[in-house]
Amino acid sequence: MLAPEAIALLRERAGDAVACAIELQMRTGRRPQEIAHAPFNCLEHEQRVRDDGRLESLPVFVYRPEKRPKTRKELPIFAEERRLIRRMQALARERFPDADPGRLPLLPRHMRNRDGHKPLPPTTLAWKMREWVAGLAELTGPDGEPFDRKKVFPYAFRHSYAQRLADEGASESELMDLMDHDSFETTRGYFRIRAERRRRAAELGRKALFDNEGRRLMRGLEQLAEAERTRMALGLLAVPYGACVEPANVASMGGACKFMLKCLGCKHFSTDLSHLPALEAYERQLVAARDRLLAEAEVDGLEVWARHPALPAQEEIDRVRYLIGRIREATEELAPAERSELQELLAAERTNRSAILERLPARHELSVLNVGATFDGVAG
Repeated sequence: MLAPEAIALLRERAGDAVACAIELQMRTGRRPQEIAHAPFNCLEHEQRVRDDGRLESLPVFVYRPEKRPKTRKELPIFAEERRLIRRMQALARERFPDADPGRLPLLPRHMRNRDGHKPLPPTTLAWKMREWVAGLAELTGPDGEPFDRKKVFPYAFRHSYAQRLADEGASESELMDLMDHDSFETTRGYFRIRAERRRRAAELGRKALFDNEGRRLMRGLEQLAEAERTRMALGLLAVPYGACVEPANVASMGGACKFMLKCLGCKHFSTDLSHLPALEAYERQLVAARDRLLAEAEVDGLEVWARHPALPAQEEIDRVRYLIGRIREATEELAPAERSELQELLAAERTNRSAILERLPARHELSVLNVGATFDGVAG
């Protein structure tokens, strides 16, 4: 729907300002009224300190939720959404050069609006969108099948936006906040599809299990008796990058571990193919942190013993790299169809994990180091 030819038709059918509003709705997942009634000064910026210590300015879209119009909300956005808002601001100012910016809406009504204070009705967006969709060439789904035009409506873009965030790794509480949902039940619906995909990836991944030293634990988990699979599920605890099988720690739901976040050096740790994206991300973080701390220590003159507790060990980096290599070898042992399916799922997971930090800047940032298993429910 965001293809250049489709956007060109949208501008032809709806006009520049309304076309920008519809595209902004598609990109932000906001309700039609929240876009149509957005204030002129809806674009702000917040400051965030980058890893290198520099400040960066991140755009946010300021709006008032339809269900709580007295509440001021801020949505982190990208450069493209910022461009759309600035274009709409320019068009509004061009039409009403003398209007008070504090009373001027981002999208002023076309008729009976002498002073420019009246916003465009949300129904106009829905009407223009229907005209646009009717003029598009044949729509196709992800597998090339015909797509029903009746399924393309303003709230469909909101649902797509929420599903994309759920797939990228946003938690239920984060998604609930970003979508202004009144209850968790509404938010949880977006996690069902993600859970189904990840469950399939877990089924493929568990065909090869490794201990913390990369030794193969078993093959063909699907061939185990149902009772044995049940026993294993009850005896596992999800931990970062794999599972823990230490009985006391499992029974206490992780509270009995004396070596928190040092799972890769523990004999009770195991991992599988589905954790590959998380291990790859962890390796990059360890190397970057080690290089940064070594460089800072040289500058500041910090002695080795003082910087050691915060410095990632080279042995840990080597262990992560070895596990990654073993998992990649095991992936090649799968049947071609299964290997292709798993690689597709893992590629999507890599993309999602890199995109989530961009999609949720500043207050909604996720800490990858604190994320557990790569796929929900893999380890217990």
